Amino acid sequence: MNSNSPMAPFNHDTDYVVVARTDGSSRDITLYNYADGTQHSTASATDGNTLSSVTNADTKICMGLSKLRYGNQGFSGSIKALAVWDTRLTDAEVAALLPDFRSKWPSPPSPCGRVLISRQTAGGDGWLRSDAEWSVNPHNSSAAQFSILDQLEGMGRSSDGKFLFELYWPELEGSPKGPRQMWKQTSNPVTAAGGAAVSGYEAVDAPYTAECWVGLERHGDGHTLLDGSTCSWWYSVGTRSDYSGMPGPSPIVVAQTELYVHTLCPVPKFFGPPKSTCKQHMEEGATTSGAYNLAPVGGGSVYSAYCDMTTDGGGWTLVVKVKSQSTTMNWQNTAQWRDATLLGDTGSLADEDALGTGYANVGFTDVMLQSITDSSKSVGWRHPTAHDNVQAIVQACTKVTVELTETTRLFGTIGELDMTDHSTNQYRMNECSTMYAGFFTHDSTGGRTMAGCSSMASGYAGAVIGIGRETGEDYCVSSFGVGSQYGGGTSGNTGWAINYHWWGAGNWRMTNNGYFHSLGVFVR
Repeated sequence: MNSNSPMAPFNHDTDYVVVARTDGSSRDITLYNYADGTQHSTASATDGNTLSSVTNADTKICMGLSKLRYGNQGFSGSIKALAVWDTRLTDAEVAALLPDFRSKWPSPPSPCGRVLISRQTAGGDGWLRSDAEWSVNPHNSSAAQFSILDQLEGMGRSSDGKFLFELYWPELEGSPKGPRQMWKQTSNPVTAAGGAAVSGYEAVDAPYTAECWVGLERHGDGHTLLDGSTCSWWYSVGTRSDYSGMPGPSPIVVAQTELYVHTLCPVPKFFGPPKSTCKQHMEEGATTSGAYNLAPVGGGSVYSAYCDMTTDGGGWTLVVKVKSQSTTMNWQNTAQWRDATLLGDTGSLADEDALGTGYANVGFTDVMLQSITDSSKSVGWRHPTAHDNVQAIVQACTKVTVELTETTRLFGTIGELDMTDHSTNQYRMNECSTMYAGFFTHDSTGGRTMAGCSSMASGYAGAVIGIGRETGEDYCVSSFGVGSQYGGGTSGNTGWAINYHWWGAGNWRMTNNGYFHSLGVFVR
């Protein structure tokens, strides 16, 4: 038998189980409906459904597409399963085998990454959901009304057993709190009892908390299918009652609500040893950015890391995330920078402080600081020699920097990173004429302690990973990075983990109306 489309999916509604039988003289193909096993048609040589190549007395049963068949050319379609008997089977015996074949049919692979599972758009006929209407236009994710909530449990959970959800309200783009709400929870709101408490709630990036926000629960009455409030039905998903729109994040009524679940993408399987870096996956042909499984060098449990497969050719492994205006991983931190204590999730671009297994495991020459909120905004550089991992440098309190030149600067500048509007500020993002990038960067002379390492950052400011000038020059960016400090400050914005010094104006930009959005540290 031949196959004209070996990767085509088997359609349970319209495709058939094919039974090809021969006793050495008579040949025929019988088609059975997949769903119920009833006979669809019995073919003979007159309608072109023959197996001209069969010469032995055997019986073949296979699953596959049965749409394209050509006279005297054998069966053409996607072969899904094949069994061979040395005796002819009767129709009754064939019928008895069909349920066993169906039970062994593998489930279709779940979508992965940021997966849309519900969209509801107010207005028009039929936009309101009915009771238990979990599936709406399931094959058209671009439709104004769409839902595959009935498939939620099969989407997959994070390694901690929780769903990672994202509520998205498009019309809130540009609003003070933004258009999205991200969180984790253990309970499945679709299968839970109405009004049952949410279990395992964990905020990821959840700026909206009004009206008793708790995560998604099954609604207890007829207003909506799901909601996020124990007080009412705000944060509605699957609105059933018209509220002049849909209750969004309290007290905002919205015209469209989307719900996403973030799942781990399966990694393409290639021949050879397990991959320990995103670069190795890239070299094997991977081109899509997302979560990949990595095997630690020297053994250990496989872990998930986010891989950027597009910037500067791809192959970047995310090892650290530093949240905007957070003090968690500033210059005083040793638990993460020195000891590599795991924190958060570096398998996704969720906006949080995080340090992953790759920090103490992935070798590199190239380093990139990339805005978590906009991957097109980044700065990258190359060290002349390879390093085993980031932790080895920090733990040894070793200053490792490289002067930024046309050769060593791969792309980007500090000023191209994502930050709040600074157009009204008198000081701009111009870098000093001579800049150095790497580990334990600073802006002038004099010793300061960084990540428990004494006399590593000098002058007024420095960073565990960043860019600094290291020589005197006025009116330019003299220091920038993560794991940073300004003037030894330990509180307020002088203690932020992402900091910046414009020589001649102190920490002015950080203390007034400018600050950088969250950054990821990638290595390659």
